Amino acid sequence: MTRVLKSECFGGGPVTAGVVMKDKFTHILLLIALVSTAGCTGPGQETPSVAEKYGPVPTEIGASGEEGQLLLAIRNGDVDTVSRFLDADKSPDSRIDIAYTWGEAVLIPDREDEQPMSAMPAFKTVWRNLKVCHRRPTLLEEAVRADQVSVARLLIERGADVNLPNEPGKDTPLMYAAMRKEPALVKLLIDNGASPFPANTAGETSLVLAERTGHPKNVALLKKAGATK
Repeated sequence: MTRVLKSECFGGGPVTAGVVMKDKFTHILLLIALVSTAGCTGPGQETPSVAEKYGPVPTEIGASGEEGQLLLAIRNGDVDTVSRFLDADKSPDSRIDIAYTWGEAVLIPDREDEQPMSAMPAFKTVWRNLKVCHRRPTLLEEAVRADQVSVARLLIERGADVNLPNEPGKDTPLMYAAMRKEPALVKLLIDNGASPFPANTAGETSLVLAERTGHPKNVALLKKAGATK
């Protein structure tokens, strides 16, 4: 039977239609990825908001040129490289254009598979309506999403706006920090003026997101900062 999975976000490199998934472990990972990305970006939207998506962030096609180098430095916690970009007049509130793929996946049993009936069958993955989408996060947002406290601290010291939301979801760096396991990010942002009161386009605040994703230490820090909802 052909299993059709609704439109979801997927990342990685350019996807080739009809890839044969003969590795059972790879097939399991694909199914997990398809389930975990449910509910993200649809046609006409630029990027999923925090409220729309609580699973892993899709693996992007990437950013190009110097932006790609800067993105890699932020995610790797390379403070020296990020500092050099800032010294070269890169604004701490700059946005990075990151491309990723969006489409519909159809899993079709591979009839050429010669495994015994008792084994998990191999599948061909066919992609339909593939589109390349973009999101434009701030440098601080990416540092928070990568759990890079040192890079986030550097950006704040260089003047990054701790309350600058992304588009179109209007999610702030504090909203992303609220959903991370590292409470130091929440504390860093609050200590430097991040407000716990704004809500994103789905009406959810940092406190709501921290509670929903099960991070009691973040909840406590947000309530201490005055958050009540």
